[in-house]
Formats: sequence, C-alpha cells, structure tokens
Amino acid sequence: SALSTESGDRGGDEPRILDAYPTAVAMHSYTGTAHHVKELLEFEERLHQEEGSGVATRHPMFYFGFSHAVNVAMCSSDKSRLQNIEAIRAVPTNRLLAESDVHCTADVEAGTAGAIAYLAAASGHTVLEMADITAKNGIEFLHSVRSKECKV
Repeated sequence: SALSTESGDRGGDEPRILDAYPTAVAMHSYTGTAHHVKELLEFEERLHQEEGSGVATRHPMFYFGFSHAVNVAMCSSDKSRLQNIEAIRAVPTNRLLAESDVHCTADVEAGTAGAIAYLAAASGHTVLEMADITAKNGIEFLHSVRSKECKV
C-alpha cells in the first residue's frame, strides 16, 4: 500500500501515515471533557504504533491549552468548572499549556498568570511549578511545529 504501516516495508521516499498530520496540535482554550482528552491521546498512541515510532524518540502531538478568560470566566456553572478540572487532571503534565486568551496586549501578563494559577490549583502543583511546566511545554510545542516547517 502507499501508506505502509510496517516500518521495515517503507522505502526512503514512501509517505508515512504521520506525515499526513501536524507534528503538534494545541487544543486552544480546551473545553472538552477528560474523556475526550483520553480519546485524543489514544488516537495519537495508535498513530505512533502504526508507524512503529519508539516512545523515547517522539514528541507529544496533542497539547491542551487552558485560559482563565475561557475556562474560568466563561464557564460559570459548577458542572462546567468540574468538567474543566477533570480535563486538566486527565492531561499529562508535559502537555499542559497556559494561555492568556485576551485581546489586549496589556492584559497578556495577567491573563497568563490567571491561567497558570488555575492550572496549578486544578493539578495540585504550586504556581511556580506550573509556570515552569507550562513554559517548558510551550517551548517544546513551538520547537515541534518549527521542526516540521523546516523539513517541508
């Protein structure tokens, strides 16, 4: 087949299934459920298994961004807030992103700080730990996207 799933069967120029997908996807101001987080991560895992890529050599494909503006201020019911907290807890720590999701550059710092505090409270990390985690994840995400663009 044109899209072989056996790594040994693939020639050097034959397309790979993973080439049809971006190297990284940020789920912007994620408002889905923990169930959907798990489904996306399982989908990613199946893609990598079909490609035969080792766990140690791959970067995450799906990242999940959360913002205070959307995930707290706009989700005012107890049910939606609980759903957000459960979703945050379902996301592996190395895939969490903090987003300001504001329209005015003057509000970016406060918006990002609010997102970091929200993620910290939901996940059990300190605010400083979450700031470090999300900064590292953001750099990793941007590096993954840049790496794909450079190869094309």
